[in-house]
Amino acid sequence: MDPAVKAEIAAALEKCQKSGLVQGVNLLYSCLERHSMCRFMRIEPHLIGTDPQNRDGFGISVKDCHDLIRSITEVGFCSSETAPVCAELDPLDREPLVFNEKLAVEAQGYLPPCPHMRFTSLAGSHLNAGLRCIASGSMSDIEELVHSSGRLSLDVIKDIDPLYAEAVTSGLRWRVISFEPLREFPEMKGLIQSASNASGHLAKGEHELQLLKRIENMVRSAEKRKAPCSYKDLKDSLLRSKPLCAPAAPFMHRFIVKFSAGAPGLLDRVEKAVKQQCSSSKQLGGDFFEALSSEGKGVQDSMIDLRHALLGAAYMSPSPLKITPQDVKRAVTSREFKTHAEKANGLIRRCWSLVESHGVCDPTVHTLMAEFETDLMLAMLGKRHSEVNISNCQEAAACRLMDKLEAAKHVRLCSEWDAFKEDRTDDPKETTKADTSPSVC
Repeated sequence: MDPAVKAEIAAALEKCQKSGLVQGVNLLYSCLERHSMCRFMRIEPHLIGTDPQNRDGFGISVKDCHDLIRSITEVGFCSSETAPVCAELDPLDREPLVFNEKLAVEAQGYLPPCPHMRFTSLAGSHLNAGLRCIASGSMSDIEELVHSSGRLSLDVIKDIDPLYAEAVTSGLRWRVISFEPLREFPEMKGLIQSASNASGHLAKGEHELQLLKRIENMVRSAEKRKAPCSYKDLKDSLLRSKPLCAPAAPFMHRFIVKFSAGAPGLLDRVEKAVKQQCSSSKQLGGDFFEALSSEGKGVQDSMIDLRHALLGAAYMSPSPLKITPQDVKRAVTSREFKTHAEKANGLIRRCWSLVESHGVCDPTVHTLMAEFETDLMLAMLGKRHSEVNISNCQEAAACRLMDKLEAAKHVRLCSEWDAFKEDRTDDPKETTKADTSPSVC
């Protein structure tokens, strides 16, 4: 890159950091356009995947994607309300290909792969993913938009909203950033996606899990560089896009620093579960994260697995069984509750050890594990409702998981909780008797 051009882009990025985020990024666009590094193109949906830096690495939620499809067909599609931004695929970077392949595998048929990808989205990712889902006839639970096979129908959508169907076939008008400046200035992607989230066009606002992911990334990066990573040090960068969940940010930071950053993979479990099973728009609030990061006197075990399970269950549990900050504080700080909490923490670790040690981890198993952790948390807290089937005790939740894993993987991973088996209409039918089922425990 020409040194003069590089210096001009660097100056524009510095203005982004110092001035208002949206205004600063618009100045950056102008700079890139002057040097033919930013242009507008109409691009077919199947050529655009999701950028690995989109939403601070969270990517997209399958549930949110299909909810957006439903919403658009209800209110009508308007191309003037969209302002999508994408990046040219860097020929030297394979990470986007791996990232999008992983998204498709984890979606289990609800999001198509993107083998012909030439661009990655920084804004408008859920919108474009929805167009791809419709074009490829992905699986969907939107009954009014699917064939009898349970797959999305472009013909049905064409009857409902011809303009939306046209976007499926012809694509959107995208602002395209060339890969050269992005390779030279990798922080540019994060600024662009944050500005797009903040500006309020047809895109989902930033949600709590996205902010958690950002905090985790920044804390780990700071620790790697041996730089300060206190909330005060990171606050300006964390909240530059003015997310609605900003009041909870100090407590999220405390949770990440104390219980998550040092345990790689645990927050990823929550992220995968939320992507697959519920909307990411649910807000738990500052009181919840304050409780989640609390420590009780005399409680020695930090119970990090339990804390992450409580976080996932709070997002995924049905509304009649809401997990409150009071529930969380009781679980992680109360001496009287210590035995129940330690048992649950041990069961989580034991069950994950079983599936990991026997090589049966895949998206289906991750879904079953998330369901188990939610069931376990609700059983531990004594949450009950006539319309929701919750296990009567923690051991019953573990037995229920083993039943479901056996039906999915055709092998019983463990039989130690079989005595707690409950008769349930939602559990898979047993194909073999309990005393003759193969066990690898």
